[in-house]
Amino acid sequence: MAHPQEQTKQTTAHLERAQDRRFALHQALNEWGRNSFKYGSVDCCQFVAFIVYKITGKNHADGLEYESELGANALIAKYGDLVGVLTRAIGEQPNEAKTDGDPCVVDLDGIGQVAGIKYGQTVICLLQKGFIRLPDNLIIAGWNLCHR
Repeated sequence: MAHPQEQTKQTTAHLERAQDRRFALHQALNEWGRNSFKYGSVDCCQFVAFIVYKITGKNHADGLEYESELGANALIAKYGDLVGVLTRAIGEQPNEAKTDGDPCVVDLDGIGQVAGIKYGQTVICLLQKGFIRLPDNLIIAGWNLCHR
C-alpha cells in the first residue's frame, strides 16, 4: 500500500491533469468558435478531430477528407457506420470515453449517428443547426484518448 503522502501527491497530480484537460478543452471550444456547418470542414467529424488535436497534439483527421454530404455518406458507407469511420481515423477500436475531450459517437432518433466530445456527464455535438449538449448515456462508442 502506498504511503499516505504518496497517495496525496498522486491524487493531486491526477486532479491537475484533469484541470489541464478541461482548460485545454475550453480553449479548443473557444478557438473553434461558431461557424456555419459545412461538410468536410465544419461538421461533427471535423469538430471532433480539431478538439482532440488541440488537447492531445495528435492529428486523427487523416482519412476524413470529403467536401459534401454525398462524400461524407460515401465514407460512412465504406466503413459501415460513423463508428467505423472514427475507428479508422483514430486507429484503434472503441473502448470507453470517460475523460473530458474524448471523442465519442451518439445515436440520435431521427438523425442517426453523430460524433461528439465528452464533457462532464454530457456530449457536445455539432449538428447542421449548431451545437447541442446531450446526456452521455446516448454514447454508443467512445475512445479514451485524452487521458494519455
